[in-house]
Amino acid sequence: MKQTFTLIATAITLTILSCAKYENGATDEPVTVTLQSTVTTGSSVSKGSSVSLSLGTDASKTVNWSSKPETGLTISASGNAANVMFNTSGTYTITGTLGNSSGSSTFTVKDTVVALPSSYKDLAYAAGEELVLTAKKLGDSAAGGGIQIGGYTSQKYPCGSWTKFTQAVSNNTLTVNFNGLLESLNPCSTGTAVVYVGGGGITAMAAGATYQLVINFKGQTYTGSIAKSAAGKFTITWPYTSGVKISPLSL
Repeated sequence: MKQTFTLIATAITLTILSCAKYENGATDEPVTVTLQSTVTTGSSVSKGSSVSLSLGTDASKTVNWSSKPETGLTISASGNAANVMFNTSGTYTITGTLGNSSGSSTFTVKDTVVALPSSYKDLAYAAGEELVLTAKKLGDSAAGGGIQIGGYTSQKYPCGSWTKFTQAVSNNTLTVNFNGLLESLNPCSTGTAVVYVGGGGITAMAAGATYQLVINFKGQTYTGSIAKSAAGKFTITWPYTSGVKISPLSL
């Protein structure tokens, strides 16, 4: 019985979201997972950007993720999804495995910003749109580990929609600019879903350091801070309960 699986991929400083679906029933035979995305295998992304991958649509499943090479990137996994931040230029092959199913996607990471893809049109934020962001540690080192902030829209959009943003780390300030959404002219399927919006990160943060956090979204500037203790604990000061939400504030 032939089976087809699709893999979601999103890339940022530009963020491209694709959809996934399962077809037919289960099988005991090995199943190959193939990439269906505007960020196709072999595509280029810019250093400092992220790629979001997911296998299937069941978040209760636990997918094992690996990379070749193993260094130069950070993989943050949850359920059937993973977010990969590329810290160093090079070529990386990311593999997801779930039971007897597995598949790989290859990305070339460059120092320069990659051009926007065509075949998209501007998409307005839905009424009441907010960003729901999650903070995660990068690495385990108290001295050199960093932090990543990424998440999703609160509203749903057509499959294949993506968000575009830029980030910069300068003078102990992390600035993230969310620059709107784009809708694919060739959506991957019918239906709607929340959109992975990426975010920003500090790949290496010294113990005892404090960074300002600035997020620009829908014409408003949100400001807070990220502090790291000598023991490697992060404390985020973020006074907002709407617009742009971040949790947890202590990790």
